[in-house]
Amino acid sequence: MKTKLLWMVTCCALAALASCSKGSTYDAGVVKSDVPSLEQQTVAPGQQRASAEMLENGKRKWRVGDEKEARSFFVKAAEKNPYNFEAHYWLGVITRDHHEWDAANQHFARAVQYCPAGRWEARVRVDWGYLFEMQNQKGMAAKQYDLALLADPEFREAQGARARVLPPVNASSDQE
Repeated sequence: MKTKLLWMVTCCALAALASCSKGSTYDAGVVKSDVPSLEQQTVAPGQQRASAEMLENGKRKWRVGDEKEARSFFVKAAEKNPYNFEAHYWLGVITRDHHEWDAANQHFARAVQYCPAGRWEARVRVDWGYLFEMQNQKGMAAKQYDLALLADPEFREAQGARARVLPPVNASSDQE
């Protein structure tokens, strides 16, 4: 059963990637090969430190419920270091929660581009998928959840999210 499920997830993800057009402002099929070269990602060490500090300040404000101040810090973190995936992730979450769909899509796309593969990518894709769910775009949400499961097959949040938008696989097909 696991083999068939993995095969289905892989096929769905490949279909999603094949159907996405590159070059759009927020391509839901962003893949890791879209990451700029190291030369393009060069940010002065002082800017990187300042960005990291702004990010931490933003997370502190987020934890105490000061969303407006948190957003301000995340914006500053992204300005100091445009490759700070975590700043883009948090800006995606905030803009999504405020129904600023285009901004949220752009921030989640950047977060996926620059984040490390694995759990972080899965986490970003689950939150990006939830954005599509909020817009009643279950097909796009399912694509993000499938890509999250490719990034981290054991990520329970992705498993639950995918089950929420897609019907379960027919159990009788496992007996073939």
